[in-house]
Amino acid sequence: MPPMARSQYGSKFNIRRQPVYDSRTIVTAKAQTYNFFTTPYGQSEDGINKTKFDTNQQVAGQMPASMPFLLTSISLMLWSPSPIIVEDTENVILNAKAYFLFQINQVNVLECPIQRLGQDTGPYNSGTTASVPALTNGLPNRTNVFDFGKRAVEIGALVPFTISLQYFDPPTVVGPSGGIGGLTGIRMFIVLNGAFAQPKNALNVKG
Repeated sequence: MPPMARSQYGSKFNIRRQPVYDSRTIVTAKAQTYNFFTTPYGQSEDGINKTKFDTNQQVAGQMPASMPFLLTSISLMLWSPSPIIVEDTENVILNAKAYFLFQINQVNVLECPIQRLGQDTGPYNSGTTASVPALTNGLPNRTNVFDFGKRAVEIGALVPFTISLQYFDPPTVVGPSGGIGGLTGIRMFIVLNGAFAQPKNALNVKG
């Protein structure tokens, strides 16, 4: 956590490092806008009941009460129950005509093509049939993020924020033989890296 992020709240707050994440199913042959962080865990979206695997968002479009979030970077991650081939990652991210928008209280904080965010799945351009896990150790690249620098962006407790991803052209999901084949799509995670600033008295810590 950058020193300036800690100094934003001082000694009366406990800085708890914890990413906030959400996911949507990117469906092939469909040009549409995907809104993230609007459906907390335990509720239904994209035909599934979202669990803590799919999201750890507690309140729709907001951070919980008394828990402002200090955002340091944003990253992407892809997942599928079947192996994701390199061509799919290229179609959904690298070659996609898609626009990312992040707003706090209806004020633009970040807008950019999806390629600017990078992604944590693995390397590109290694063939059309090899699965991504075969090309990497499976661990995310921690440097492959959009970094906000030394001063964190504050998402205040119960302050509305929105994150959307608009595909102008339908992404094509190929899938390996017997795999996703564009039927179930690819699960895209957006991860907000940072920390919660919780009042110490909320954690029963004496000041």
